[in-house]
Amino acid sequence: CALPICNLASISLKHFIEKYNFNTNDKFTVMTNKKYLDQIKQLVPFSNVIEWGYLECSHKLRTTEFTILFHSNDLEGSQKSNNKMLACLSNGNIPFLSNTTAYRETAELLGLNDLIIDKLTDYNLKLSDSFFNSVRIKMKSSHYTDYMDSLSPSSVANKLYDTIFDKYKF
Repeated sequence: CALPICNLASISLKHFIEKYNFNTNDKFTVMTNKKYLDQIKQLVPFSNVIEWGYLECSHKLRTTEFTILFHSNDLEGSQKSNNKMLACLSNGNIPFLSNTTAYRETAELLGLNDLIIDKLTDYNLKLSDSFFNSVRIKMKSSHYTDYMDSLSPSSVANKLYDTIFDKYKF
C-alpha cells in the first residue's frame, strides 16, 4: 500500500480521512506548513505529521509511491508554484495535483496531464499498476528528463553565468 503525503487544508484533510475511513491501522504522512502542524496533529493523531521542508521530505518522497498535492481554488491556491510537484517528480514520486495554474502548466509541458485531479477523491480512481506504469514510462522520456535536467543546480548556475557573461561581455 502506498503512503500518501498530503499537503491539504485541514477541512480537505478531514473530508479525505472521513471518506476513506482511515483509522489507527492506516499509515500515511501529512506534510504541511508549520502553522498547520498542531491543528492537523489533533485532527489525525495516528498519522505522522511533519513540517514541509525539502531536506526532510526527500527521503519520504523516495520511499513512497505517490503524493497528493491538493490546494483550494482560492487566490492563495492559484498562486502556488510548482516547487512541490517538481520535488516529487525529481524524487521519483508520482504527484496527484490540484488544477492550479502552475501544476497544470507544468503537467501539460511534461505530458503528465493525467496527474491533474479536480476533486480530492479523484486520485483514488487512478490507483492502479497500469496507471503508475504509464506515468513512469512518460517520466523516462527524453522530453521529461531534459526538462528535469534543466532545473538542476548546475544547469541553473550555468544559465545564470551565461546570462551575466552575455550581458556584461566578460
